[in-house]
Amino acid sequence: MVEKKSKPAEIKTKQNSASVEEFIGTVKNEQKQQDSFTLLAIMKQATGEEPKMWEALLLVLK
Repeated sequence: MVEKKSKPAEIKTKQNSASVEEFIGTVKNEQKQQDSFTLLAIMKQATGEEPKMWEALLLVLK
């Protein structure tokens, strides 16, 4: 019996070059926007990494 080799599924969510800070700046609720910038600073310090945008709705520190 011949075993079929399947390709791994393609990742649909793609990283892009959009600005994380600009994305957070579009949050209309001022408190949520301030909280987002605070969390961004904490995560950058904790990971030592720069944040990256994934699609238009995801922010990942990688």
